[in-house]
Amino acid sequence: MVGACSYKEFSSISIYTGKMNAIIYPGHPYYDREVLSIKDLQNQPLITMNQKYSTYHNLVQRCGDFGFTPNIVISTMENPLIYRFCFEKTGIGIDADIHLKEELLEGLKKIELIDAIPWKLTLVYREITVNDDIISRLKEICCGLQKGV
Repeated sequence: MVGACSYKEFSSISIYTGKMNAIIYPGHPYYDREVLSIKDLQNQPLITMNQKYSTYHNLVQRCGDFGFTPNIVISTMENPLIYRFCFEKTGIGIDADIHLKEELLEGLKKIELIDAIPWKLTLVYREITVNDDIISRLKEICCGLQKGV
């Protein structure tokens, strides 16, 4: 699953953590920056995944931590649309760093949001199945863990 699991009857292991990035178009004042802070997003038009995705809620939460509500002008269910609208200079795209560089449209630049909530993938399984062969094998594949650990 994406994010963390808070249900007591389940166990979980983090298998991947990625950074969140701002996608910036040429000519934007932030284009030449090496990193950005969530605070830098205040009053900027933002393009992000919609409310069905953890990245949306993490962005809203983190902006709230900095004392502002993000100005989300477009929310979508398709990552390529974030890049397309950013390419058209509609706003700053917000996306997890899970895509190949080649997926960026010409001229767009990924800049790390240094204080954003990271994007996490978690292996979740029922506590009662912890010793099952299938769960053990999944742990080996996803986490590089030794069988029986």
